[in-house]
Amino acid sequence: MSVVIPTLNGALAPYVLLAAIMVGANLYLLTRTFPRQGGTPHFGTIVLVVGILLMTAVLWLALIDAVLDPGDSSTVAVFVAGNSMMGVFGAWMIAVFYRAEEKRLPPSGWQWPTTFALLVVGSELLMGIAYVLALGGASQYVAGGEAGFVSLLRDSVGSVWFAFAMLANMLLLITWLPFPRVERVALGGLAASTGLAPWIIAGSPAAVAAMGAIMGGVLGVGIFLIVRSTSTTVRSVETLEGVAAGFALMMGTGLAGLAIPGLLGGTFLFALGTLVVMGGELVYIGRWALARPVAAPTPADPTASDRTPTAVVGS
Repeated sequence: MSVVIPTLNGALAPYVLLAAIMVGANLYLLTRTFPRQGGTPHFGTIVLVVGILLMTAVLWLALIDAVLDPGDSSTVAVFVAGNSMMGVFGAWMIAVFYRAEEKRLPPSGWQWPTTFALLVVGSELLMGIAYVLALGGASQYVAGGEAGFVSLLRDSVGSVWFAFAMLANMLLLITWLPFPRVERVALGGLAASTGLAPWIIAGSPAAVAAMGAIMGGVLGVGIFLIVRSTSTTVRSVETLEGVAAGFALMMGTGLAGLAIPGLLGGTFLFALGTLVVMGGELVYIGRWALARPVAAPTPADPTASDRTPTAVVGS
């Protein structure tokens, strides 16, 4: 349990600081990727975002290698991975030189939202793996063979390092973007329930009960808002239905975690279910954000009349 929910102390401070810096960088990328005023990001932003997320993933892989095989070569690998940021900015400068800011992503499609969700979830999962190996002791996972790998994946998904980082990402997007009230309540409640993952992985019946309470409250409030509203859209109803399906998946696997013993039992199924729900919610948010039209400029904006539309990639 100490691996999934570590005890806060002075020795943990460097890990918390590094996690805060990396999560903070991801939060900044989210605001750049999905402009609050609507519209799609230009291609130069995409190059920068993808480059930084890939660099982050490579850095975590280098840190995992350093934990598994400490030595001069792994130390050099971490140093090189950390300095690959220069390559990312170099790629961005080349993209800007070729006028990438004049082309934008198409407002529809699955490719970019899915790619972005995989990059964010993958980066945070690698951070969870690195921290679980460093804090829990890599030997217990390495010596276990395939069972050790399964245990590592389960503990990493259920650790506070992954669950809380993903919770921060999703809550920022839900508050940053102007979702309708029904959708904001539904998506926010589903995101909040993922914060219970460490305690569910640790086998707490109270955490499973708390998730059930959140599910009931969110669905009840969502239905109430839909019934009372005179302008409810079909999309809001479909969003609530999708959130209900996500809750059902997490609740079902959470209950299985209590009922099915063994390494490949319910807690591992819950970890997989959590990955699916987190990734699916990010994909939905990404598609919704890209499809929004650009908000009309306010009269107080002196540059509004000088703006001209830019081309869309693939148009």
